[in-house]
Amino acid sequence: MKKRTRRHSLDRRRQALARQLIIYGKRQERDAEFAGGLHRPITMSERDAMAAYEWLLDKPLRFWIRATVYCRDDAGDQYRESREAETQQAATANDLAPFRMQMLAEARAAVNARHVVAEGFEMRVI
Repeated sequence: MKKRTRRHSLDRRRQALARQLIIYGKRQERDAEFAGGLHRPITMSERDAMAAYEWLLDKPLRFWIRATVYCRDDAGDQYRESREAETQQAATANDLAPFRMQMLAEARAAVNARHVVAEGFEMRVI
């Protein structure tokens, strides 16, 4: 019985830590892979952040996602187009890749394709 209680409290701690993380990715070329990482609060250790990240990868959770396309027009002015959404059902972070790509496609469709210089996403557990 003690092991179960300890595991439950550890999961609750990791869940609380996971809610403070922001998972991000950015790419400069449309066909390139996303380069990304984690933003964590300055008060959270890297060890705790990685433990929470590894925990959330396998758990079906609800996420908030923002997909952004960064642009520069012919005059050199910069602008961006974003889409935000919350998942209605719990899903693992890896299962959300098609949803993120759909959101990026919607944001790209709203801008001049010649102006796109980069695109990226942010995700957070809600």
